[in-house]
Amino acid sequence: MGIFSKIKSLLGGIVGTTTDKIEAKNPQLLIKEAEQKIQKSRKEAQKQLVEIQTWAETMRLDMKEAEVKLNDVRAKINIAAQERDKRLLTELFVAEEQLENELDEKKRLHKAAVDEALRVRDNFKCFESEMNGRLRELDAIKTQSEIVAMREKISVTNYRYGNDYNDN
Repeated sequence: MGIFSKIKSLLGGIVGTTTDKIEAKNPQLLIKEAEQKIQKSRKEAQKQLVEIQTWAETMRLDMKEAEVKLNDVRAKINIAAQERDKRLLTELFVAEEQLENELDEKKRLHKAAVDEALRVRDNFKCFESEMNGRLRELDAIKTQSEIVAMREKISVTNYRYGNDYNDN
């Protein structure tokens, strides 16, 4: 087992050294890598935004369906009242109360979904603005030390917004 660890470390060192030499000779590779990370982060953020918006729309449709059911029961209550059917009225009043509670819950969920979609959209706008700024900075970078510092900034921005999305 010890020999495999040593071989792994040796190969890791060789690959790392080779990569460092390539990056030193061609800093554009680092810039390209940073640009790819930014694009990947942007796509993930867009995907999360679409998922939240889809959830909000699903909640809206559920709420509308509950409203239709409630209106249907209320129409049946009017008919049962005209026919003076007490047994049916009792059943319909119970159903109406349940549907009102269901509708209230769906309204609450819809509001939460819309609020979350707005929050994620605003975070996405900030994220995109910061990443666009990082891309502009990348275009102006000339030295490897500037590239390394920029990679760290990109990682910090990605981590900060990634945690915001993963918390929810």
